[in-house]
Amino acid sequence: MNLESYFDTKDFYETNYLIKIMEGVCQTDFSEIKSKIDNAQITLTEEKIKKYLDDKFSEEEPELKDRLAKKVPVKPSGKITYDRENIQEIRKSIQETTDKLIASRYMFTPYTLEYYQRYLKILKYKIKKLLFIIENLANKNYQAIKEEIKSLDIIIYKGDKITKYDIIRLIKPTLYNMQKLEEKLAKGNDLNTYLEGKITKPEIYKDGYSEEQLYPSPSLKITSLTQSGTSGYVDLSQRQLKIEREKMDKNMQNVAKLLLS
Repeated sequence: MNLESYFDTKDFYETNYLIKIMEGVCQTDFSEIKSKIDNAQITLTEEKIKKYLDDKFSEEEPELKDRLAKKVPVKPSGKITYDRENIQEIRKSIQETTDKLIASRYMFTPYTLEYYQRYLKILKYKIKKLLFIIENLANKNYQAIKEEIKSLDIIIYKGDKITKYDIIRLIKPTLYNMQKLEEKLAKGNDLNTYLEGKITKPEIYKDGYSEEQLYPSPSLKITSLTQSGTSGYVDLSQRQLKIEREKMDKNMQNVAKLLLS
């Protein structure tokens, strides 16, 4: 995502240059960019996914599917013996467990669909917010985004110019989140995802993650020096970086004093 080819040696550019870069990178009009984001959605439904999985089950494991449809569950007798009847019962029980395990591959897991829907919702919110800031900066409608300008510490020079640094700070996370949106949209609308890429909450917790760690933060900007450069977020301004470094230095000095005392 190298944007240097869009700049020369100047430090300041007219605010409408933001849209020109977006259109240049995306090779389409800004209105089309916004429309594409608005229309991005998971079109698959639970019914479509279940039908696909059922059809795959019939295609790949027809004998197993037929066996499960006709099977009467095995009920252990409770006897701890090793006669012919009991051994046969154990074998049937093992076969039943194996059958269920194989069949689980073709079961619908609701959280997989929920994951892609939720992930897309967060990305759409962030992208639309960033595009809103870019558009209003380009149109010099600063009043509509005065809080965002203050929060992101964007410098407006002589009423109609913006720094190269701030342009990159806004464009990069916008393009990154748009790319991520395309990836998640493609996977979320691919029926094979619900066969090969199932996501379940027990597996998330088993791997030591919390559910929230699966998703990006809806925040537009990073909030600390340690997060600087994190993809998908507006980076700190030069002034904010300086303030954060001063805070870190002060904290380190306080810790050093505490250790020495």
